[in-house]
Amino acid sequence: MFEKFNESARRALFFSRYEAGRLGQSRIDTEHLLLGILREADPATTELWRAFSLDPHEVRGRYTSVVDKLTGSAELPLSEEMMRVLRYAVEEAESLDHRYVTPSHLVLAILREPECAAAQLLVSYSVEYELVREVVRVFKEHAAVERHAPLALRESHDELLTRLGEPMRATRQSVVLAIMDALAASGIARARFASIEEFQRELHAALSARWPP
Repeated sequence: MFEKFNESARRALFFSRYEAGRLGQSRIDTEHLLLGILREADPATTELWRAFSLDPHEVRGRYTSVVDKLTGSAELPLSEEMMRVLRYAVEEAESLDHRYVTPSHLVLAILREPECAAAQLLVSYSVEYELVREVVRVFKEHAAVERHAPLALRESHDELLTRLGEPMRATRQSVVLAIMDALAASGIARARFASIEEFQRELHAALSARWPP
C-alpha cells in the first residue's frame, strides 16, 4: 500500500511514529499522524492550514513530550483507526484521480473517521471534509495548469531568463538581454511557446536570420 504514498506523505508517517514515541504512547494513532502532517511542509496542506487559519506550531504546542530521548529501533503498531485512515487516504487519492497519496489526502482520510482525536481537533478549527476536498481539488488543478503553462516573453524578460536557467548559465546576462531586445523589436516579444525547447528553436532561427553564421 505504501508504494502509493509520495515522499512527503511517507515523511509524515515517519514523523507520526516519532510523535507517538515522544508522547510515550505504545501505538501510533490518528493524532500522531496529524502531528506528523503538521511537521511536513507540503504545499497543499500549507494552503489548507492558511485557509482555515490553523497554526501548526500552536497545535503541536498542545502536546508536551514525556520522553527525553527516543531510540530508533522501537517499532510501534498502528491503531485500528490509523489503519482505516491509511486505506481511506488511498481511496481519496484515487477518487480525485491523483497518482499518489499526499499529506492532503491523509487529512481528508482523518476527517472520514469523525470520532477520532485528530478529526475532532481539526473540527475545532472548523476544518470540514467537503471544504478540505474542494481546497485540495482546486490546489491540484492550479498546480497542473502552472506546470503546463506556456512560456511567455515579457517586456522585462526577467521571468524567461530565470526559466532558461542552466542552458544560458555561461552567457552574460547583458548579452542575453540585448538579444531579447532585438527579438522584441522584431515583433515576437509577446509570443507564447509550449516549452523551453520550442522557444530555443525559435530563438536559434531568429538569430540565424538576423545574424547569419
